[in-house]
Amino acid sequence: MSLKRHHTFPGVPQLILQRAYQQSPCFFVDRDYEYYLDELKRAADEFNCQIHAYLLQQHQVMLLATPYSQDGISQMMQTVNRESTHHINQTYGRADTLWEGAYLSSSLDAESYLLKCMCYLESLGDPQSTWSSSAHNTRMQADALIQPHGLYNGLATDDAPAASVYTALCETFTADEFEAIGKALELDYPLGNDAFRARYEMLAQNSEKELECVSCNMVY
Repeated sequence: MSLKRHHTFPGVPQLILQRAYQQSPCFFVDRDYEYYLDELKRAADEFNCQIHAYLLQQHQVMLLATPYSQDGISQMMQTVNRESTHHINQTYGRADTLWEGAYLSSSLDAESYLLKCMCYLESLGDPQSTWSSSAHNTRMQADALIQPHGLYNGLATDDAPAASVYTALCETFTADEFEAIGKALELDYPLGNDAFRARYEMLAQNSEKELECVSCNMVY
């Protein structure tokens, strides 16, 4: 079975990329970014997802999130995409598609990849940007959207807060490591060691079988 199809498992973090339709702008002024973040927080709360990192750019959105329900990520993304599309079309008198139909995502082994993926995501934007979690994760600026993962909180020592240790950690990752993350994301491929990928494959196969059983038992 191909690993490319989306599979979401509660408690397993995902790196997510949602591109604008035909790479057209999806944000125009500050209020558009603010509206998206407000809707993202509402959707994350409603569908039991925690946001650990984000980056909003003019043509795309990247998120690092952990779902705690089976369909949490897909429901969150569908909701925020719908609401942000309505906002943009209503604000600017449009009737256009705003987002590509499908987002890309990579489930990841938190122990090996969560902090690395946070660093990767935030490295793609301006560290001073208002529309990035970097200000929270590297400088401890308050951000109501962010719910720090336990691995991030665990970086703190008696001598240094988590933000300082995290900032130093990000400097240790190489361009090749970040490139590998980007390639996996483009393929919807899981990020982890062989044991993680084997378990992911087993869970994905079981999920497919459950869906097949439901389909077989449906009455039309």
